[in-house]
Amino acid sequence: MVLTGPPGAGKTTVAAAVADAFEPSVNLRADDFFGYLRRGRLAPWTVEAHQQNVVVLSAIGAAAGRYARGGYAVVVDGIVGPWMLEVLLEAVGDAVPSYYTCLRPSLEVARRRATSRTDPPAFSELAPIEHMYRAFEDLGELERTVVDSSELTVDQTAEHILATLDTRRLPQ
Repeated sequence: MVLTGPPGAGKTTVAAAVADAFEPSVNLRADDFFGYLRRGRLAPWTVEAHQQNVVVLSAIGAAAGRYARGGYAVVVDGIVGPWMLEVLLEAVGDAVPSYYTCLRPSLEVARRRATSRTDPPAFSELAPIEHMYRAFEDLGELERTVVDSSELTVDQTAEHILATLDTRRLPQ
C-alpha cells in the first residue's frame, strides 16, 4: 500500500498503525530513502529534483516489491502523487497487488502538523507545504482513495483505511 498525502497529513504515524495490522509487515518510509542521499541532494518538491525523485522512488518500489514477494505486507509512507505513482509501481512489479491511500486533512491542519513535528524535522517555511498540498487537491480517478484525516485519531484513520481496503486496490 502506498500511503501518501501532503506534508502534515499524518502519513508516518498512520502508516505504522496500518502496517501493525498485518503479520508479517514492513513500513518503508520514503523520507528515509531521501535521507540516504549524501551529496547533491535537491529539495524533492522542486522541478530540478525530478530525476533524483525517479531514482529514489524506483529504489523504494524495488524494496517494496522484494518484501511483498517475500510474503510481507508493505506500507510505503511518503509523498507519492499520481505524477510519480507509475515510477514506483513499475519498480514494485506486476505480480504484487497494490493499494493507494491519500490522507488529505484541511490545509490548516496540514500546516500546523508539518510545522510542529519532530520526526522528520518540521518544515520551517509554509511554501513547500502549501505547494505539495495543492498538488494533492485533485487526484482525478484516485479521489476515491482520499481520507480526510483532519478530525480523526491515528487509530480511527487506520481502521477506516483497513475497513475500505478493497476500494483502494489499483488495477494491475
